[in-house]
Amino acid sequence: MSATYGELIDKMVDRMARYEDRAGIFRVVGILKGNYYNVINPNKETASGNKYTTAIEWLVGLTNHSARNRKNGVPGDYEVLKQVNKDCGCICLTPEDQDTIKTLLTESIPDPLSILSVLQKIMGEK
Repeated sequence: MSATYGELIDKMVDRMARYEDRAGIFRVVGILKGNYYNVINPNKETASGNKYTTAIEWLVGLTNHSARNRKNGVPGDYEVLKQVNKDCGCICLTPEDQDTIKTLLTESIPDPLSILSVLQKIMGEK
């Protein structure tokens, strides 16, 4: 893993902030601004010398919030969730991945190379 989860969440918020303001995102998800900046900085430590941890609720809230905005044409952001799944040895099928697979499989004669290419992308091999 190249970045901490805090840094990955920071990048996710940056991507989401292209479509709405940070304050709105923090308010909807319930993130305290000061705590957010402590978590995203990998050099910050608590008074007892421990690193600040990233709340899983933030990841779930941010992912759900970005997914709800899909109906407005805003792409859902699943990058951090995919990284967590990859670190756990799992794969994550996003709604976009599912749509791509459905489209490929509904062709009269699906192209095996296209299916393989999509599956490699989903598994992070390409």
